[in-house]
Amino acid sequence: LGTAHRPFTPGGSAAKNLTLAPGVNLDRLEDRRNLLRSLDTIRRDIDDDQHTLAGMDTFTTRALNMIASPKVREAFDINKEPESLRKQYGPATRLLLALRLVQAGVSVVTVSVAGTVVPGGDWDTHGKNDGRTETNWQNLRRKLPVYDSAIHLLITDLHQRGLDKDVCVVVWGEFGRTPKINKDGGRDPWAPAGSVLFAGGGLKMGQSIGDTGPKAERSRGNAYNASSVLATCYHLLGIDPENTLADLSGRPMYLLDDRSK
Repeated sequence: LGTAHRPFTPGGSAAKNLTLAPGVNLDRLEDRRNLLRSLDTIRRDIDDDQHTLAGMDTFTTRALNMIASPKVREAFDINKEPESLRKQYGPATRLLLALRLVQAGVSVVTVSVAGTVVPGGDWDTHGKNDGRTETNWQNLRRKLPVYDSAIHLLITDLHQRGLDKDVCVVVWGEFGRTPKINKDGGRDPWAPAGSVLFAGGGLKMGQSIGDTGPKAERSRGNAYNASSVLATCYHLLGIDPENTLADLSGRPMYLLDDRSK
């Protein structure tokens, strides 16, 4: 989609850059913005990719607006939340941050669970191999209670704030796990079947959609895929999956190959 649509990752120097530099007030920031505009009058055709500089302009404008807005800085400050609630989230404070960003008007927030919501590295647990000291089962016994508690707390918090109809939580990985245990006491990646959890967003809750049989091996009956999930997400965001967008050569392209939700 180009530079202008890259996600903002709120960590390290990126988070620090949301605040004004020492000695710079909003008037001086506006002066710098005007200076940047004057510098941008240089010939754009020196850039090999004609879309990059235009995208950077949009990106820079958004960045400057973020710096100038106290609303944005406050959204990233989880210390605005009660200490008791922050303690409840514990290591999963990124979920609380995501909730604050949504309340501030951010349309889509992605939180990686590995190593952030659940401490202790990634979830690539195929078994007691590659020097690992835990089997898949030992690893998940340690991580899943923290994971379940964090997701439950987020969904409960959304209900308590009256946001459960407006915000949809999508808990999703990239694939399932093999129905059979491997030689290392674990389970390998399994593309034919996986799972996704939807909560809120005005969707009908308390239902199971799709069937992968008693061993979670393959779809039985109607098969749902990644496009089905994305079509549902687009629908909730007010985007019609039947819409087309022009690609870089001007050809109309559907947002999704499979547009059923």
